[in-house]
Amino acid sequence: MAEGEQAFVYPPHLPPREAWKVNPDTLRKFFAPTDDRGFVIPDATVEVVRELFEDDYEWPIDLRHQETRPDVHHFHWIARRYDPKEFNGRTAPHRFRELPTVKGIVPRQFHNAIHQVTLPPAMPRYKDMARHVHAYQIAQWLFSSATNAAEAQNILSSSLVADSQDAISNEMLIRQFDRQFRGYRLNMERLLGATGLEMLRLDDPKFSKRKPHEVTKLLGRVVRNREINYVPLFKTAA
Repeated sequence: MAEGEQAFVYPPHLPPREAWKVNPDTLRKFFAPTDDRGFVIPDATVEVVRELFEDDYEWPIDLRHQETRPDVHHFHWIARRYDPKEFNGRTAPHRFRELPTVKGIVPRQFHNAIHQVTLPPAMPRYKDMARHVHAYQIAQWLFSSATNAAEAQNILSSSLVADSQDAISNEMLIRQFDRQFRGYRLNMERLLGATGLEMLRLDDPKFSKRKPHEVTKLLGRVVRNREINYVPLFKTAA
């Protein structure tokens, strides 16, 4: 160790007793909040576990060390239950467990606390997981095609004005927009046909009539490329 450098002090596996609002020795484990399908609700789970600790507790976070580096918590957390080997090679449960919407980045010590105080979530029904994974995949396609259609529409609107005298350019732009919009409508029909709105919990009777930029905004709430980052919710040492 270099002169003047302080040795790394390993934090305890769990927050110290004075950080708890309850007695951790007598606390009975409980199930994480779920919806009517048995899907764990990440935001509610984080909140209910956070409520067990004092608001002013400073969670140890230091990216230089594994023991204090935030990591990913699977809210459906017994991996072997979702293994394709348990379902004759079918991958829907595993894919469901790996969806970004049922994973979250939390402080390592809080991750330990979740496992300490909650019971393993019951596995949802296979058909619900499979339908949700299917709807999620289509929603990702729709999100991408809606984004492309919205961008093409913006380009079309601005360029047609600028190049109003150039019939060839205008025709090319219109064809490009038509291609993007056909893909958007096809994915919209796929999502609606797969009862995707129901599976994604999107209650919007006007969804099918929404403009591409509106669809992008709505789907951005339920379709993610990365797990949810909860670290900003936690107080840490300055």
